[in-house]
Amino acid sequence: GDQIGVPLGLLAGGASALSIAGLKTMVQGFADLAGSINDGARAMQVSRAQYQMFKYMGEQSNVPIEALSSSVGRLNKGIGMAAAGKNKELASLLNKAGIAMRGANGEIRSGVELLPEIADLLQRNTNEAVRARIGNALFGKSWAELMPLLGDGSEGLNDLMVRYRELGIGIDD
Repeated sequence: GDQIGVPLGLLAGGASALSIAGLKTMVQGFADLAGSINDGARAMQVSRAQYQMFKYMGEQSNVPIEALSSSVGRLNKGIGMAAAGKNKELASLLNKAGIAMRGANGEIRSGVELLPEIADLLQRNTNEAVRARIGNALFGKSWAELMPLLGDGSEGLNDLMVRYRELGIGIDD
C-alpha cells in the first residue's frame, strides 16, 4: 500500500504545482488580452465591448482589426474636419449621399456610427472608379481592405453583429 501512496502523493503535488503554473499563465494571458482590448478600443475610440465585436466582424470578413481601427480613426478625423469646414470634399460627399455628420442632438457622429450608412453607400455604387473615390475620401488609401466587411452593406454588418451577440463572446466593459 505504501509503495502506491508515495507515487500518488508525488503525482498529486506535481499536478497542483502544474495547475498553479497553468493558472498563472492563464491569468497572464487574460491580462494581456484585456490590455490589447483596452489599447485597441482606445485607438478606435469605441468601448471595449464594441472593439471586440468589430474584431470578430473583421475576422469573419478577413479584415484585420488593425486595418479597421486605423481606417475608422482616419474617418473620425475626416468627419471632425468636415464638420469644422476644413474637409469640404468629405462634407460634400456625405451630404450628397444623405449621410448626416451630426446626430439629432447636434453632436458630431462617430465613424462607427456612420459605418452602416457608408457600407450601404459603397454597396450601391457598383462603378469601381466612383467606389474608389468614395472609399479613398472616407478611409484613405487602405479603403479597399475594408470592402470584404462593408461590401454587403448595412445588412451584412447587422448579420455579423447578430451572430456575435448570439455567440455571447467577449469580455464585458
